[in-house]
Amino acid sequence: MLEQDFPFVLLGRPAVTNPKDVWYVNNDNVRTGRLATEYLTLLKHERIGLILNRSDAVVSQDRTYGYKEALAQMNLPVRDDYLAYYTDQHTGSQDAFISVMSVPEPPTAIIAEDMVIFGILRTVQELGLRVPDDLSLVAFNNYMISELASPPVTSIDIQIFELGTQAMKLLFKQLEDSTSLPEQVIVPHQLIRRQSCSRWQG
Repeated sequence: MLEQDFPFVLLGRPAVTNPKDVWYVNNDNVRTGRLATEYLTLLKHERIGLILNRSDAVVSQDRTYGYKEALAQMNLPVRDDYLAYYTDQHTGSQDAFISVMSVPEPPTAIIAEDMVIFGILRTVQELGLRVPDDLSLVAFNNYMISELASPPVTSIDIQIFELGTQAMKLLFKQLEDSTSLPEQVIVPHQLIRRQSCSRWQG
């Protein structure tokens, strides 16, 4: 068990050898990555790009793993030129999107976080693309911006408020009993379908 001087709860899966030694609340991000990809394959997309923040982040690694799992299940290749990671959200994510779309056979669908998708929506017109006719988009997190975007963006709701609620419950449990063993809570997710995705007609 990890030594600690004060109660704490981590949001997200810890990058440690034995996560069971850590109090944390998380989503199953392997499954969120797989779900987003599977949904697009059901819409007949075969060229699916993935843009995530920092390749060394645990959440990015999990979502990438799920993405690759779904592609393998559909006998689709994992293309390195369809994978892009960024560090600076304001400039790096846009550069990542442009790099993914600049390949000879660009993706017909992109998966990324809400804030990145919002930036993509502002860029697609410059590339002469239409969402969802030419490019389908799926986001992670389901922030309010996804619903208010034009078109509204299909997103995986990670129930961010429930993540916070469960974290507080674990924190109070530690405060009430300092001898209690670490617990881990996995908050369920849900795909919210909106108008940013369509069946690929190519």
